[in-house]
Amino acid sequence: MKISEAIEKAEKAGTNRGIRQTTKWEDLRIVPTDTDKCCLVYEGDKLLSSRWNPKKEDLVADDWTLA
Repeated sequence: MKISEAIEKAEKAGTNRGIRQTTKWEDLRIVPTDTDKCCLVYEGDKLLSSRWNPKKEDLVADDWTLA
């Protein structure tokens, strides 16, 4: 699914559910926020980054899923 669809489903599923690209990140999840932290990147429960900067290929990809 597109990134926007995955974000909507993750929001309905609950806090910190997150999303991931199936062809890129097996153990990582991206949690979009409406804060100055932007998108949080987690590996398991460990926060790896608070400023994920997607590439164009990430934004147009259609292989996003719930994490």
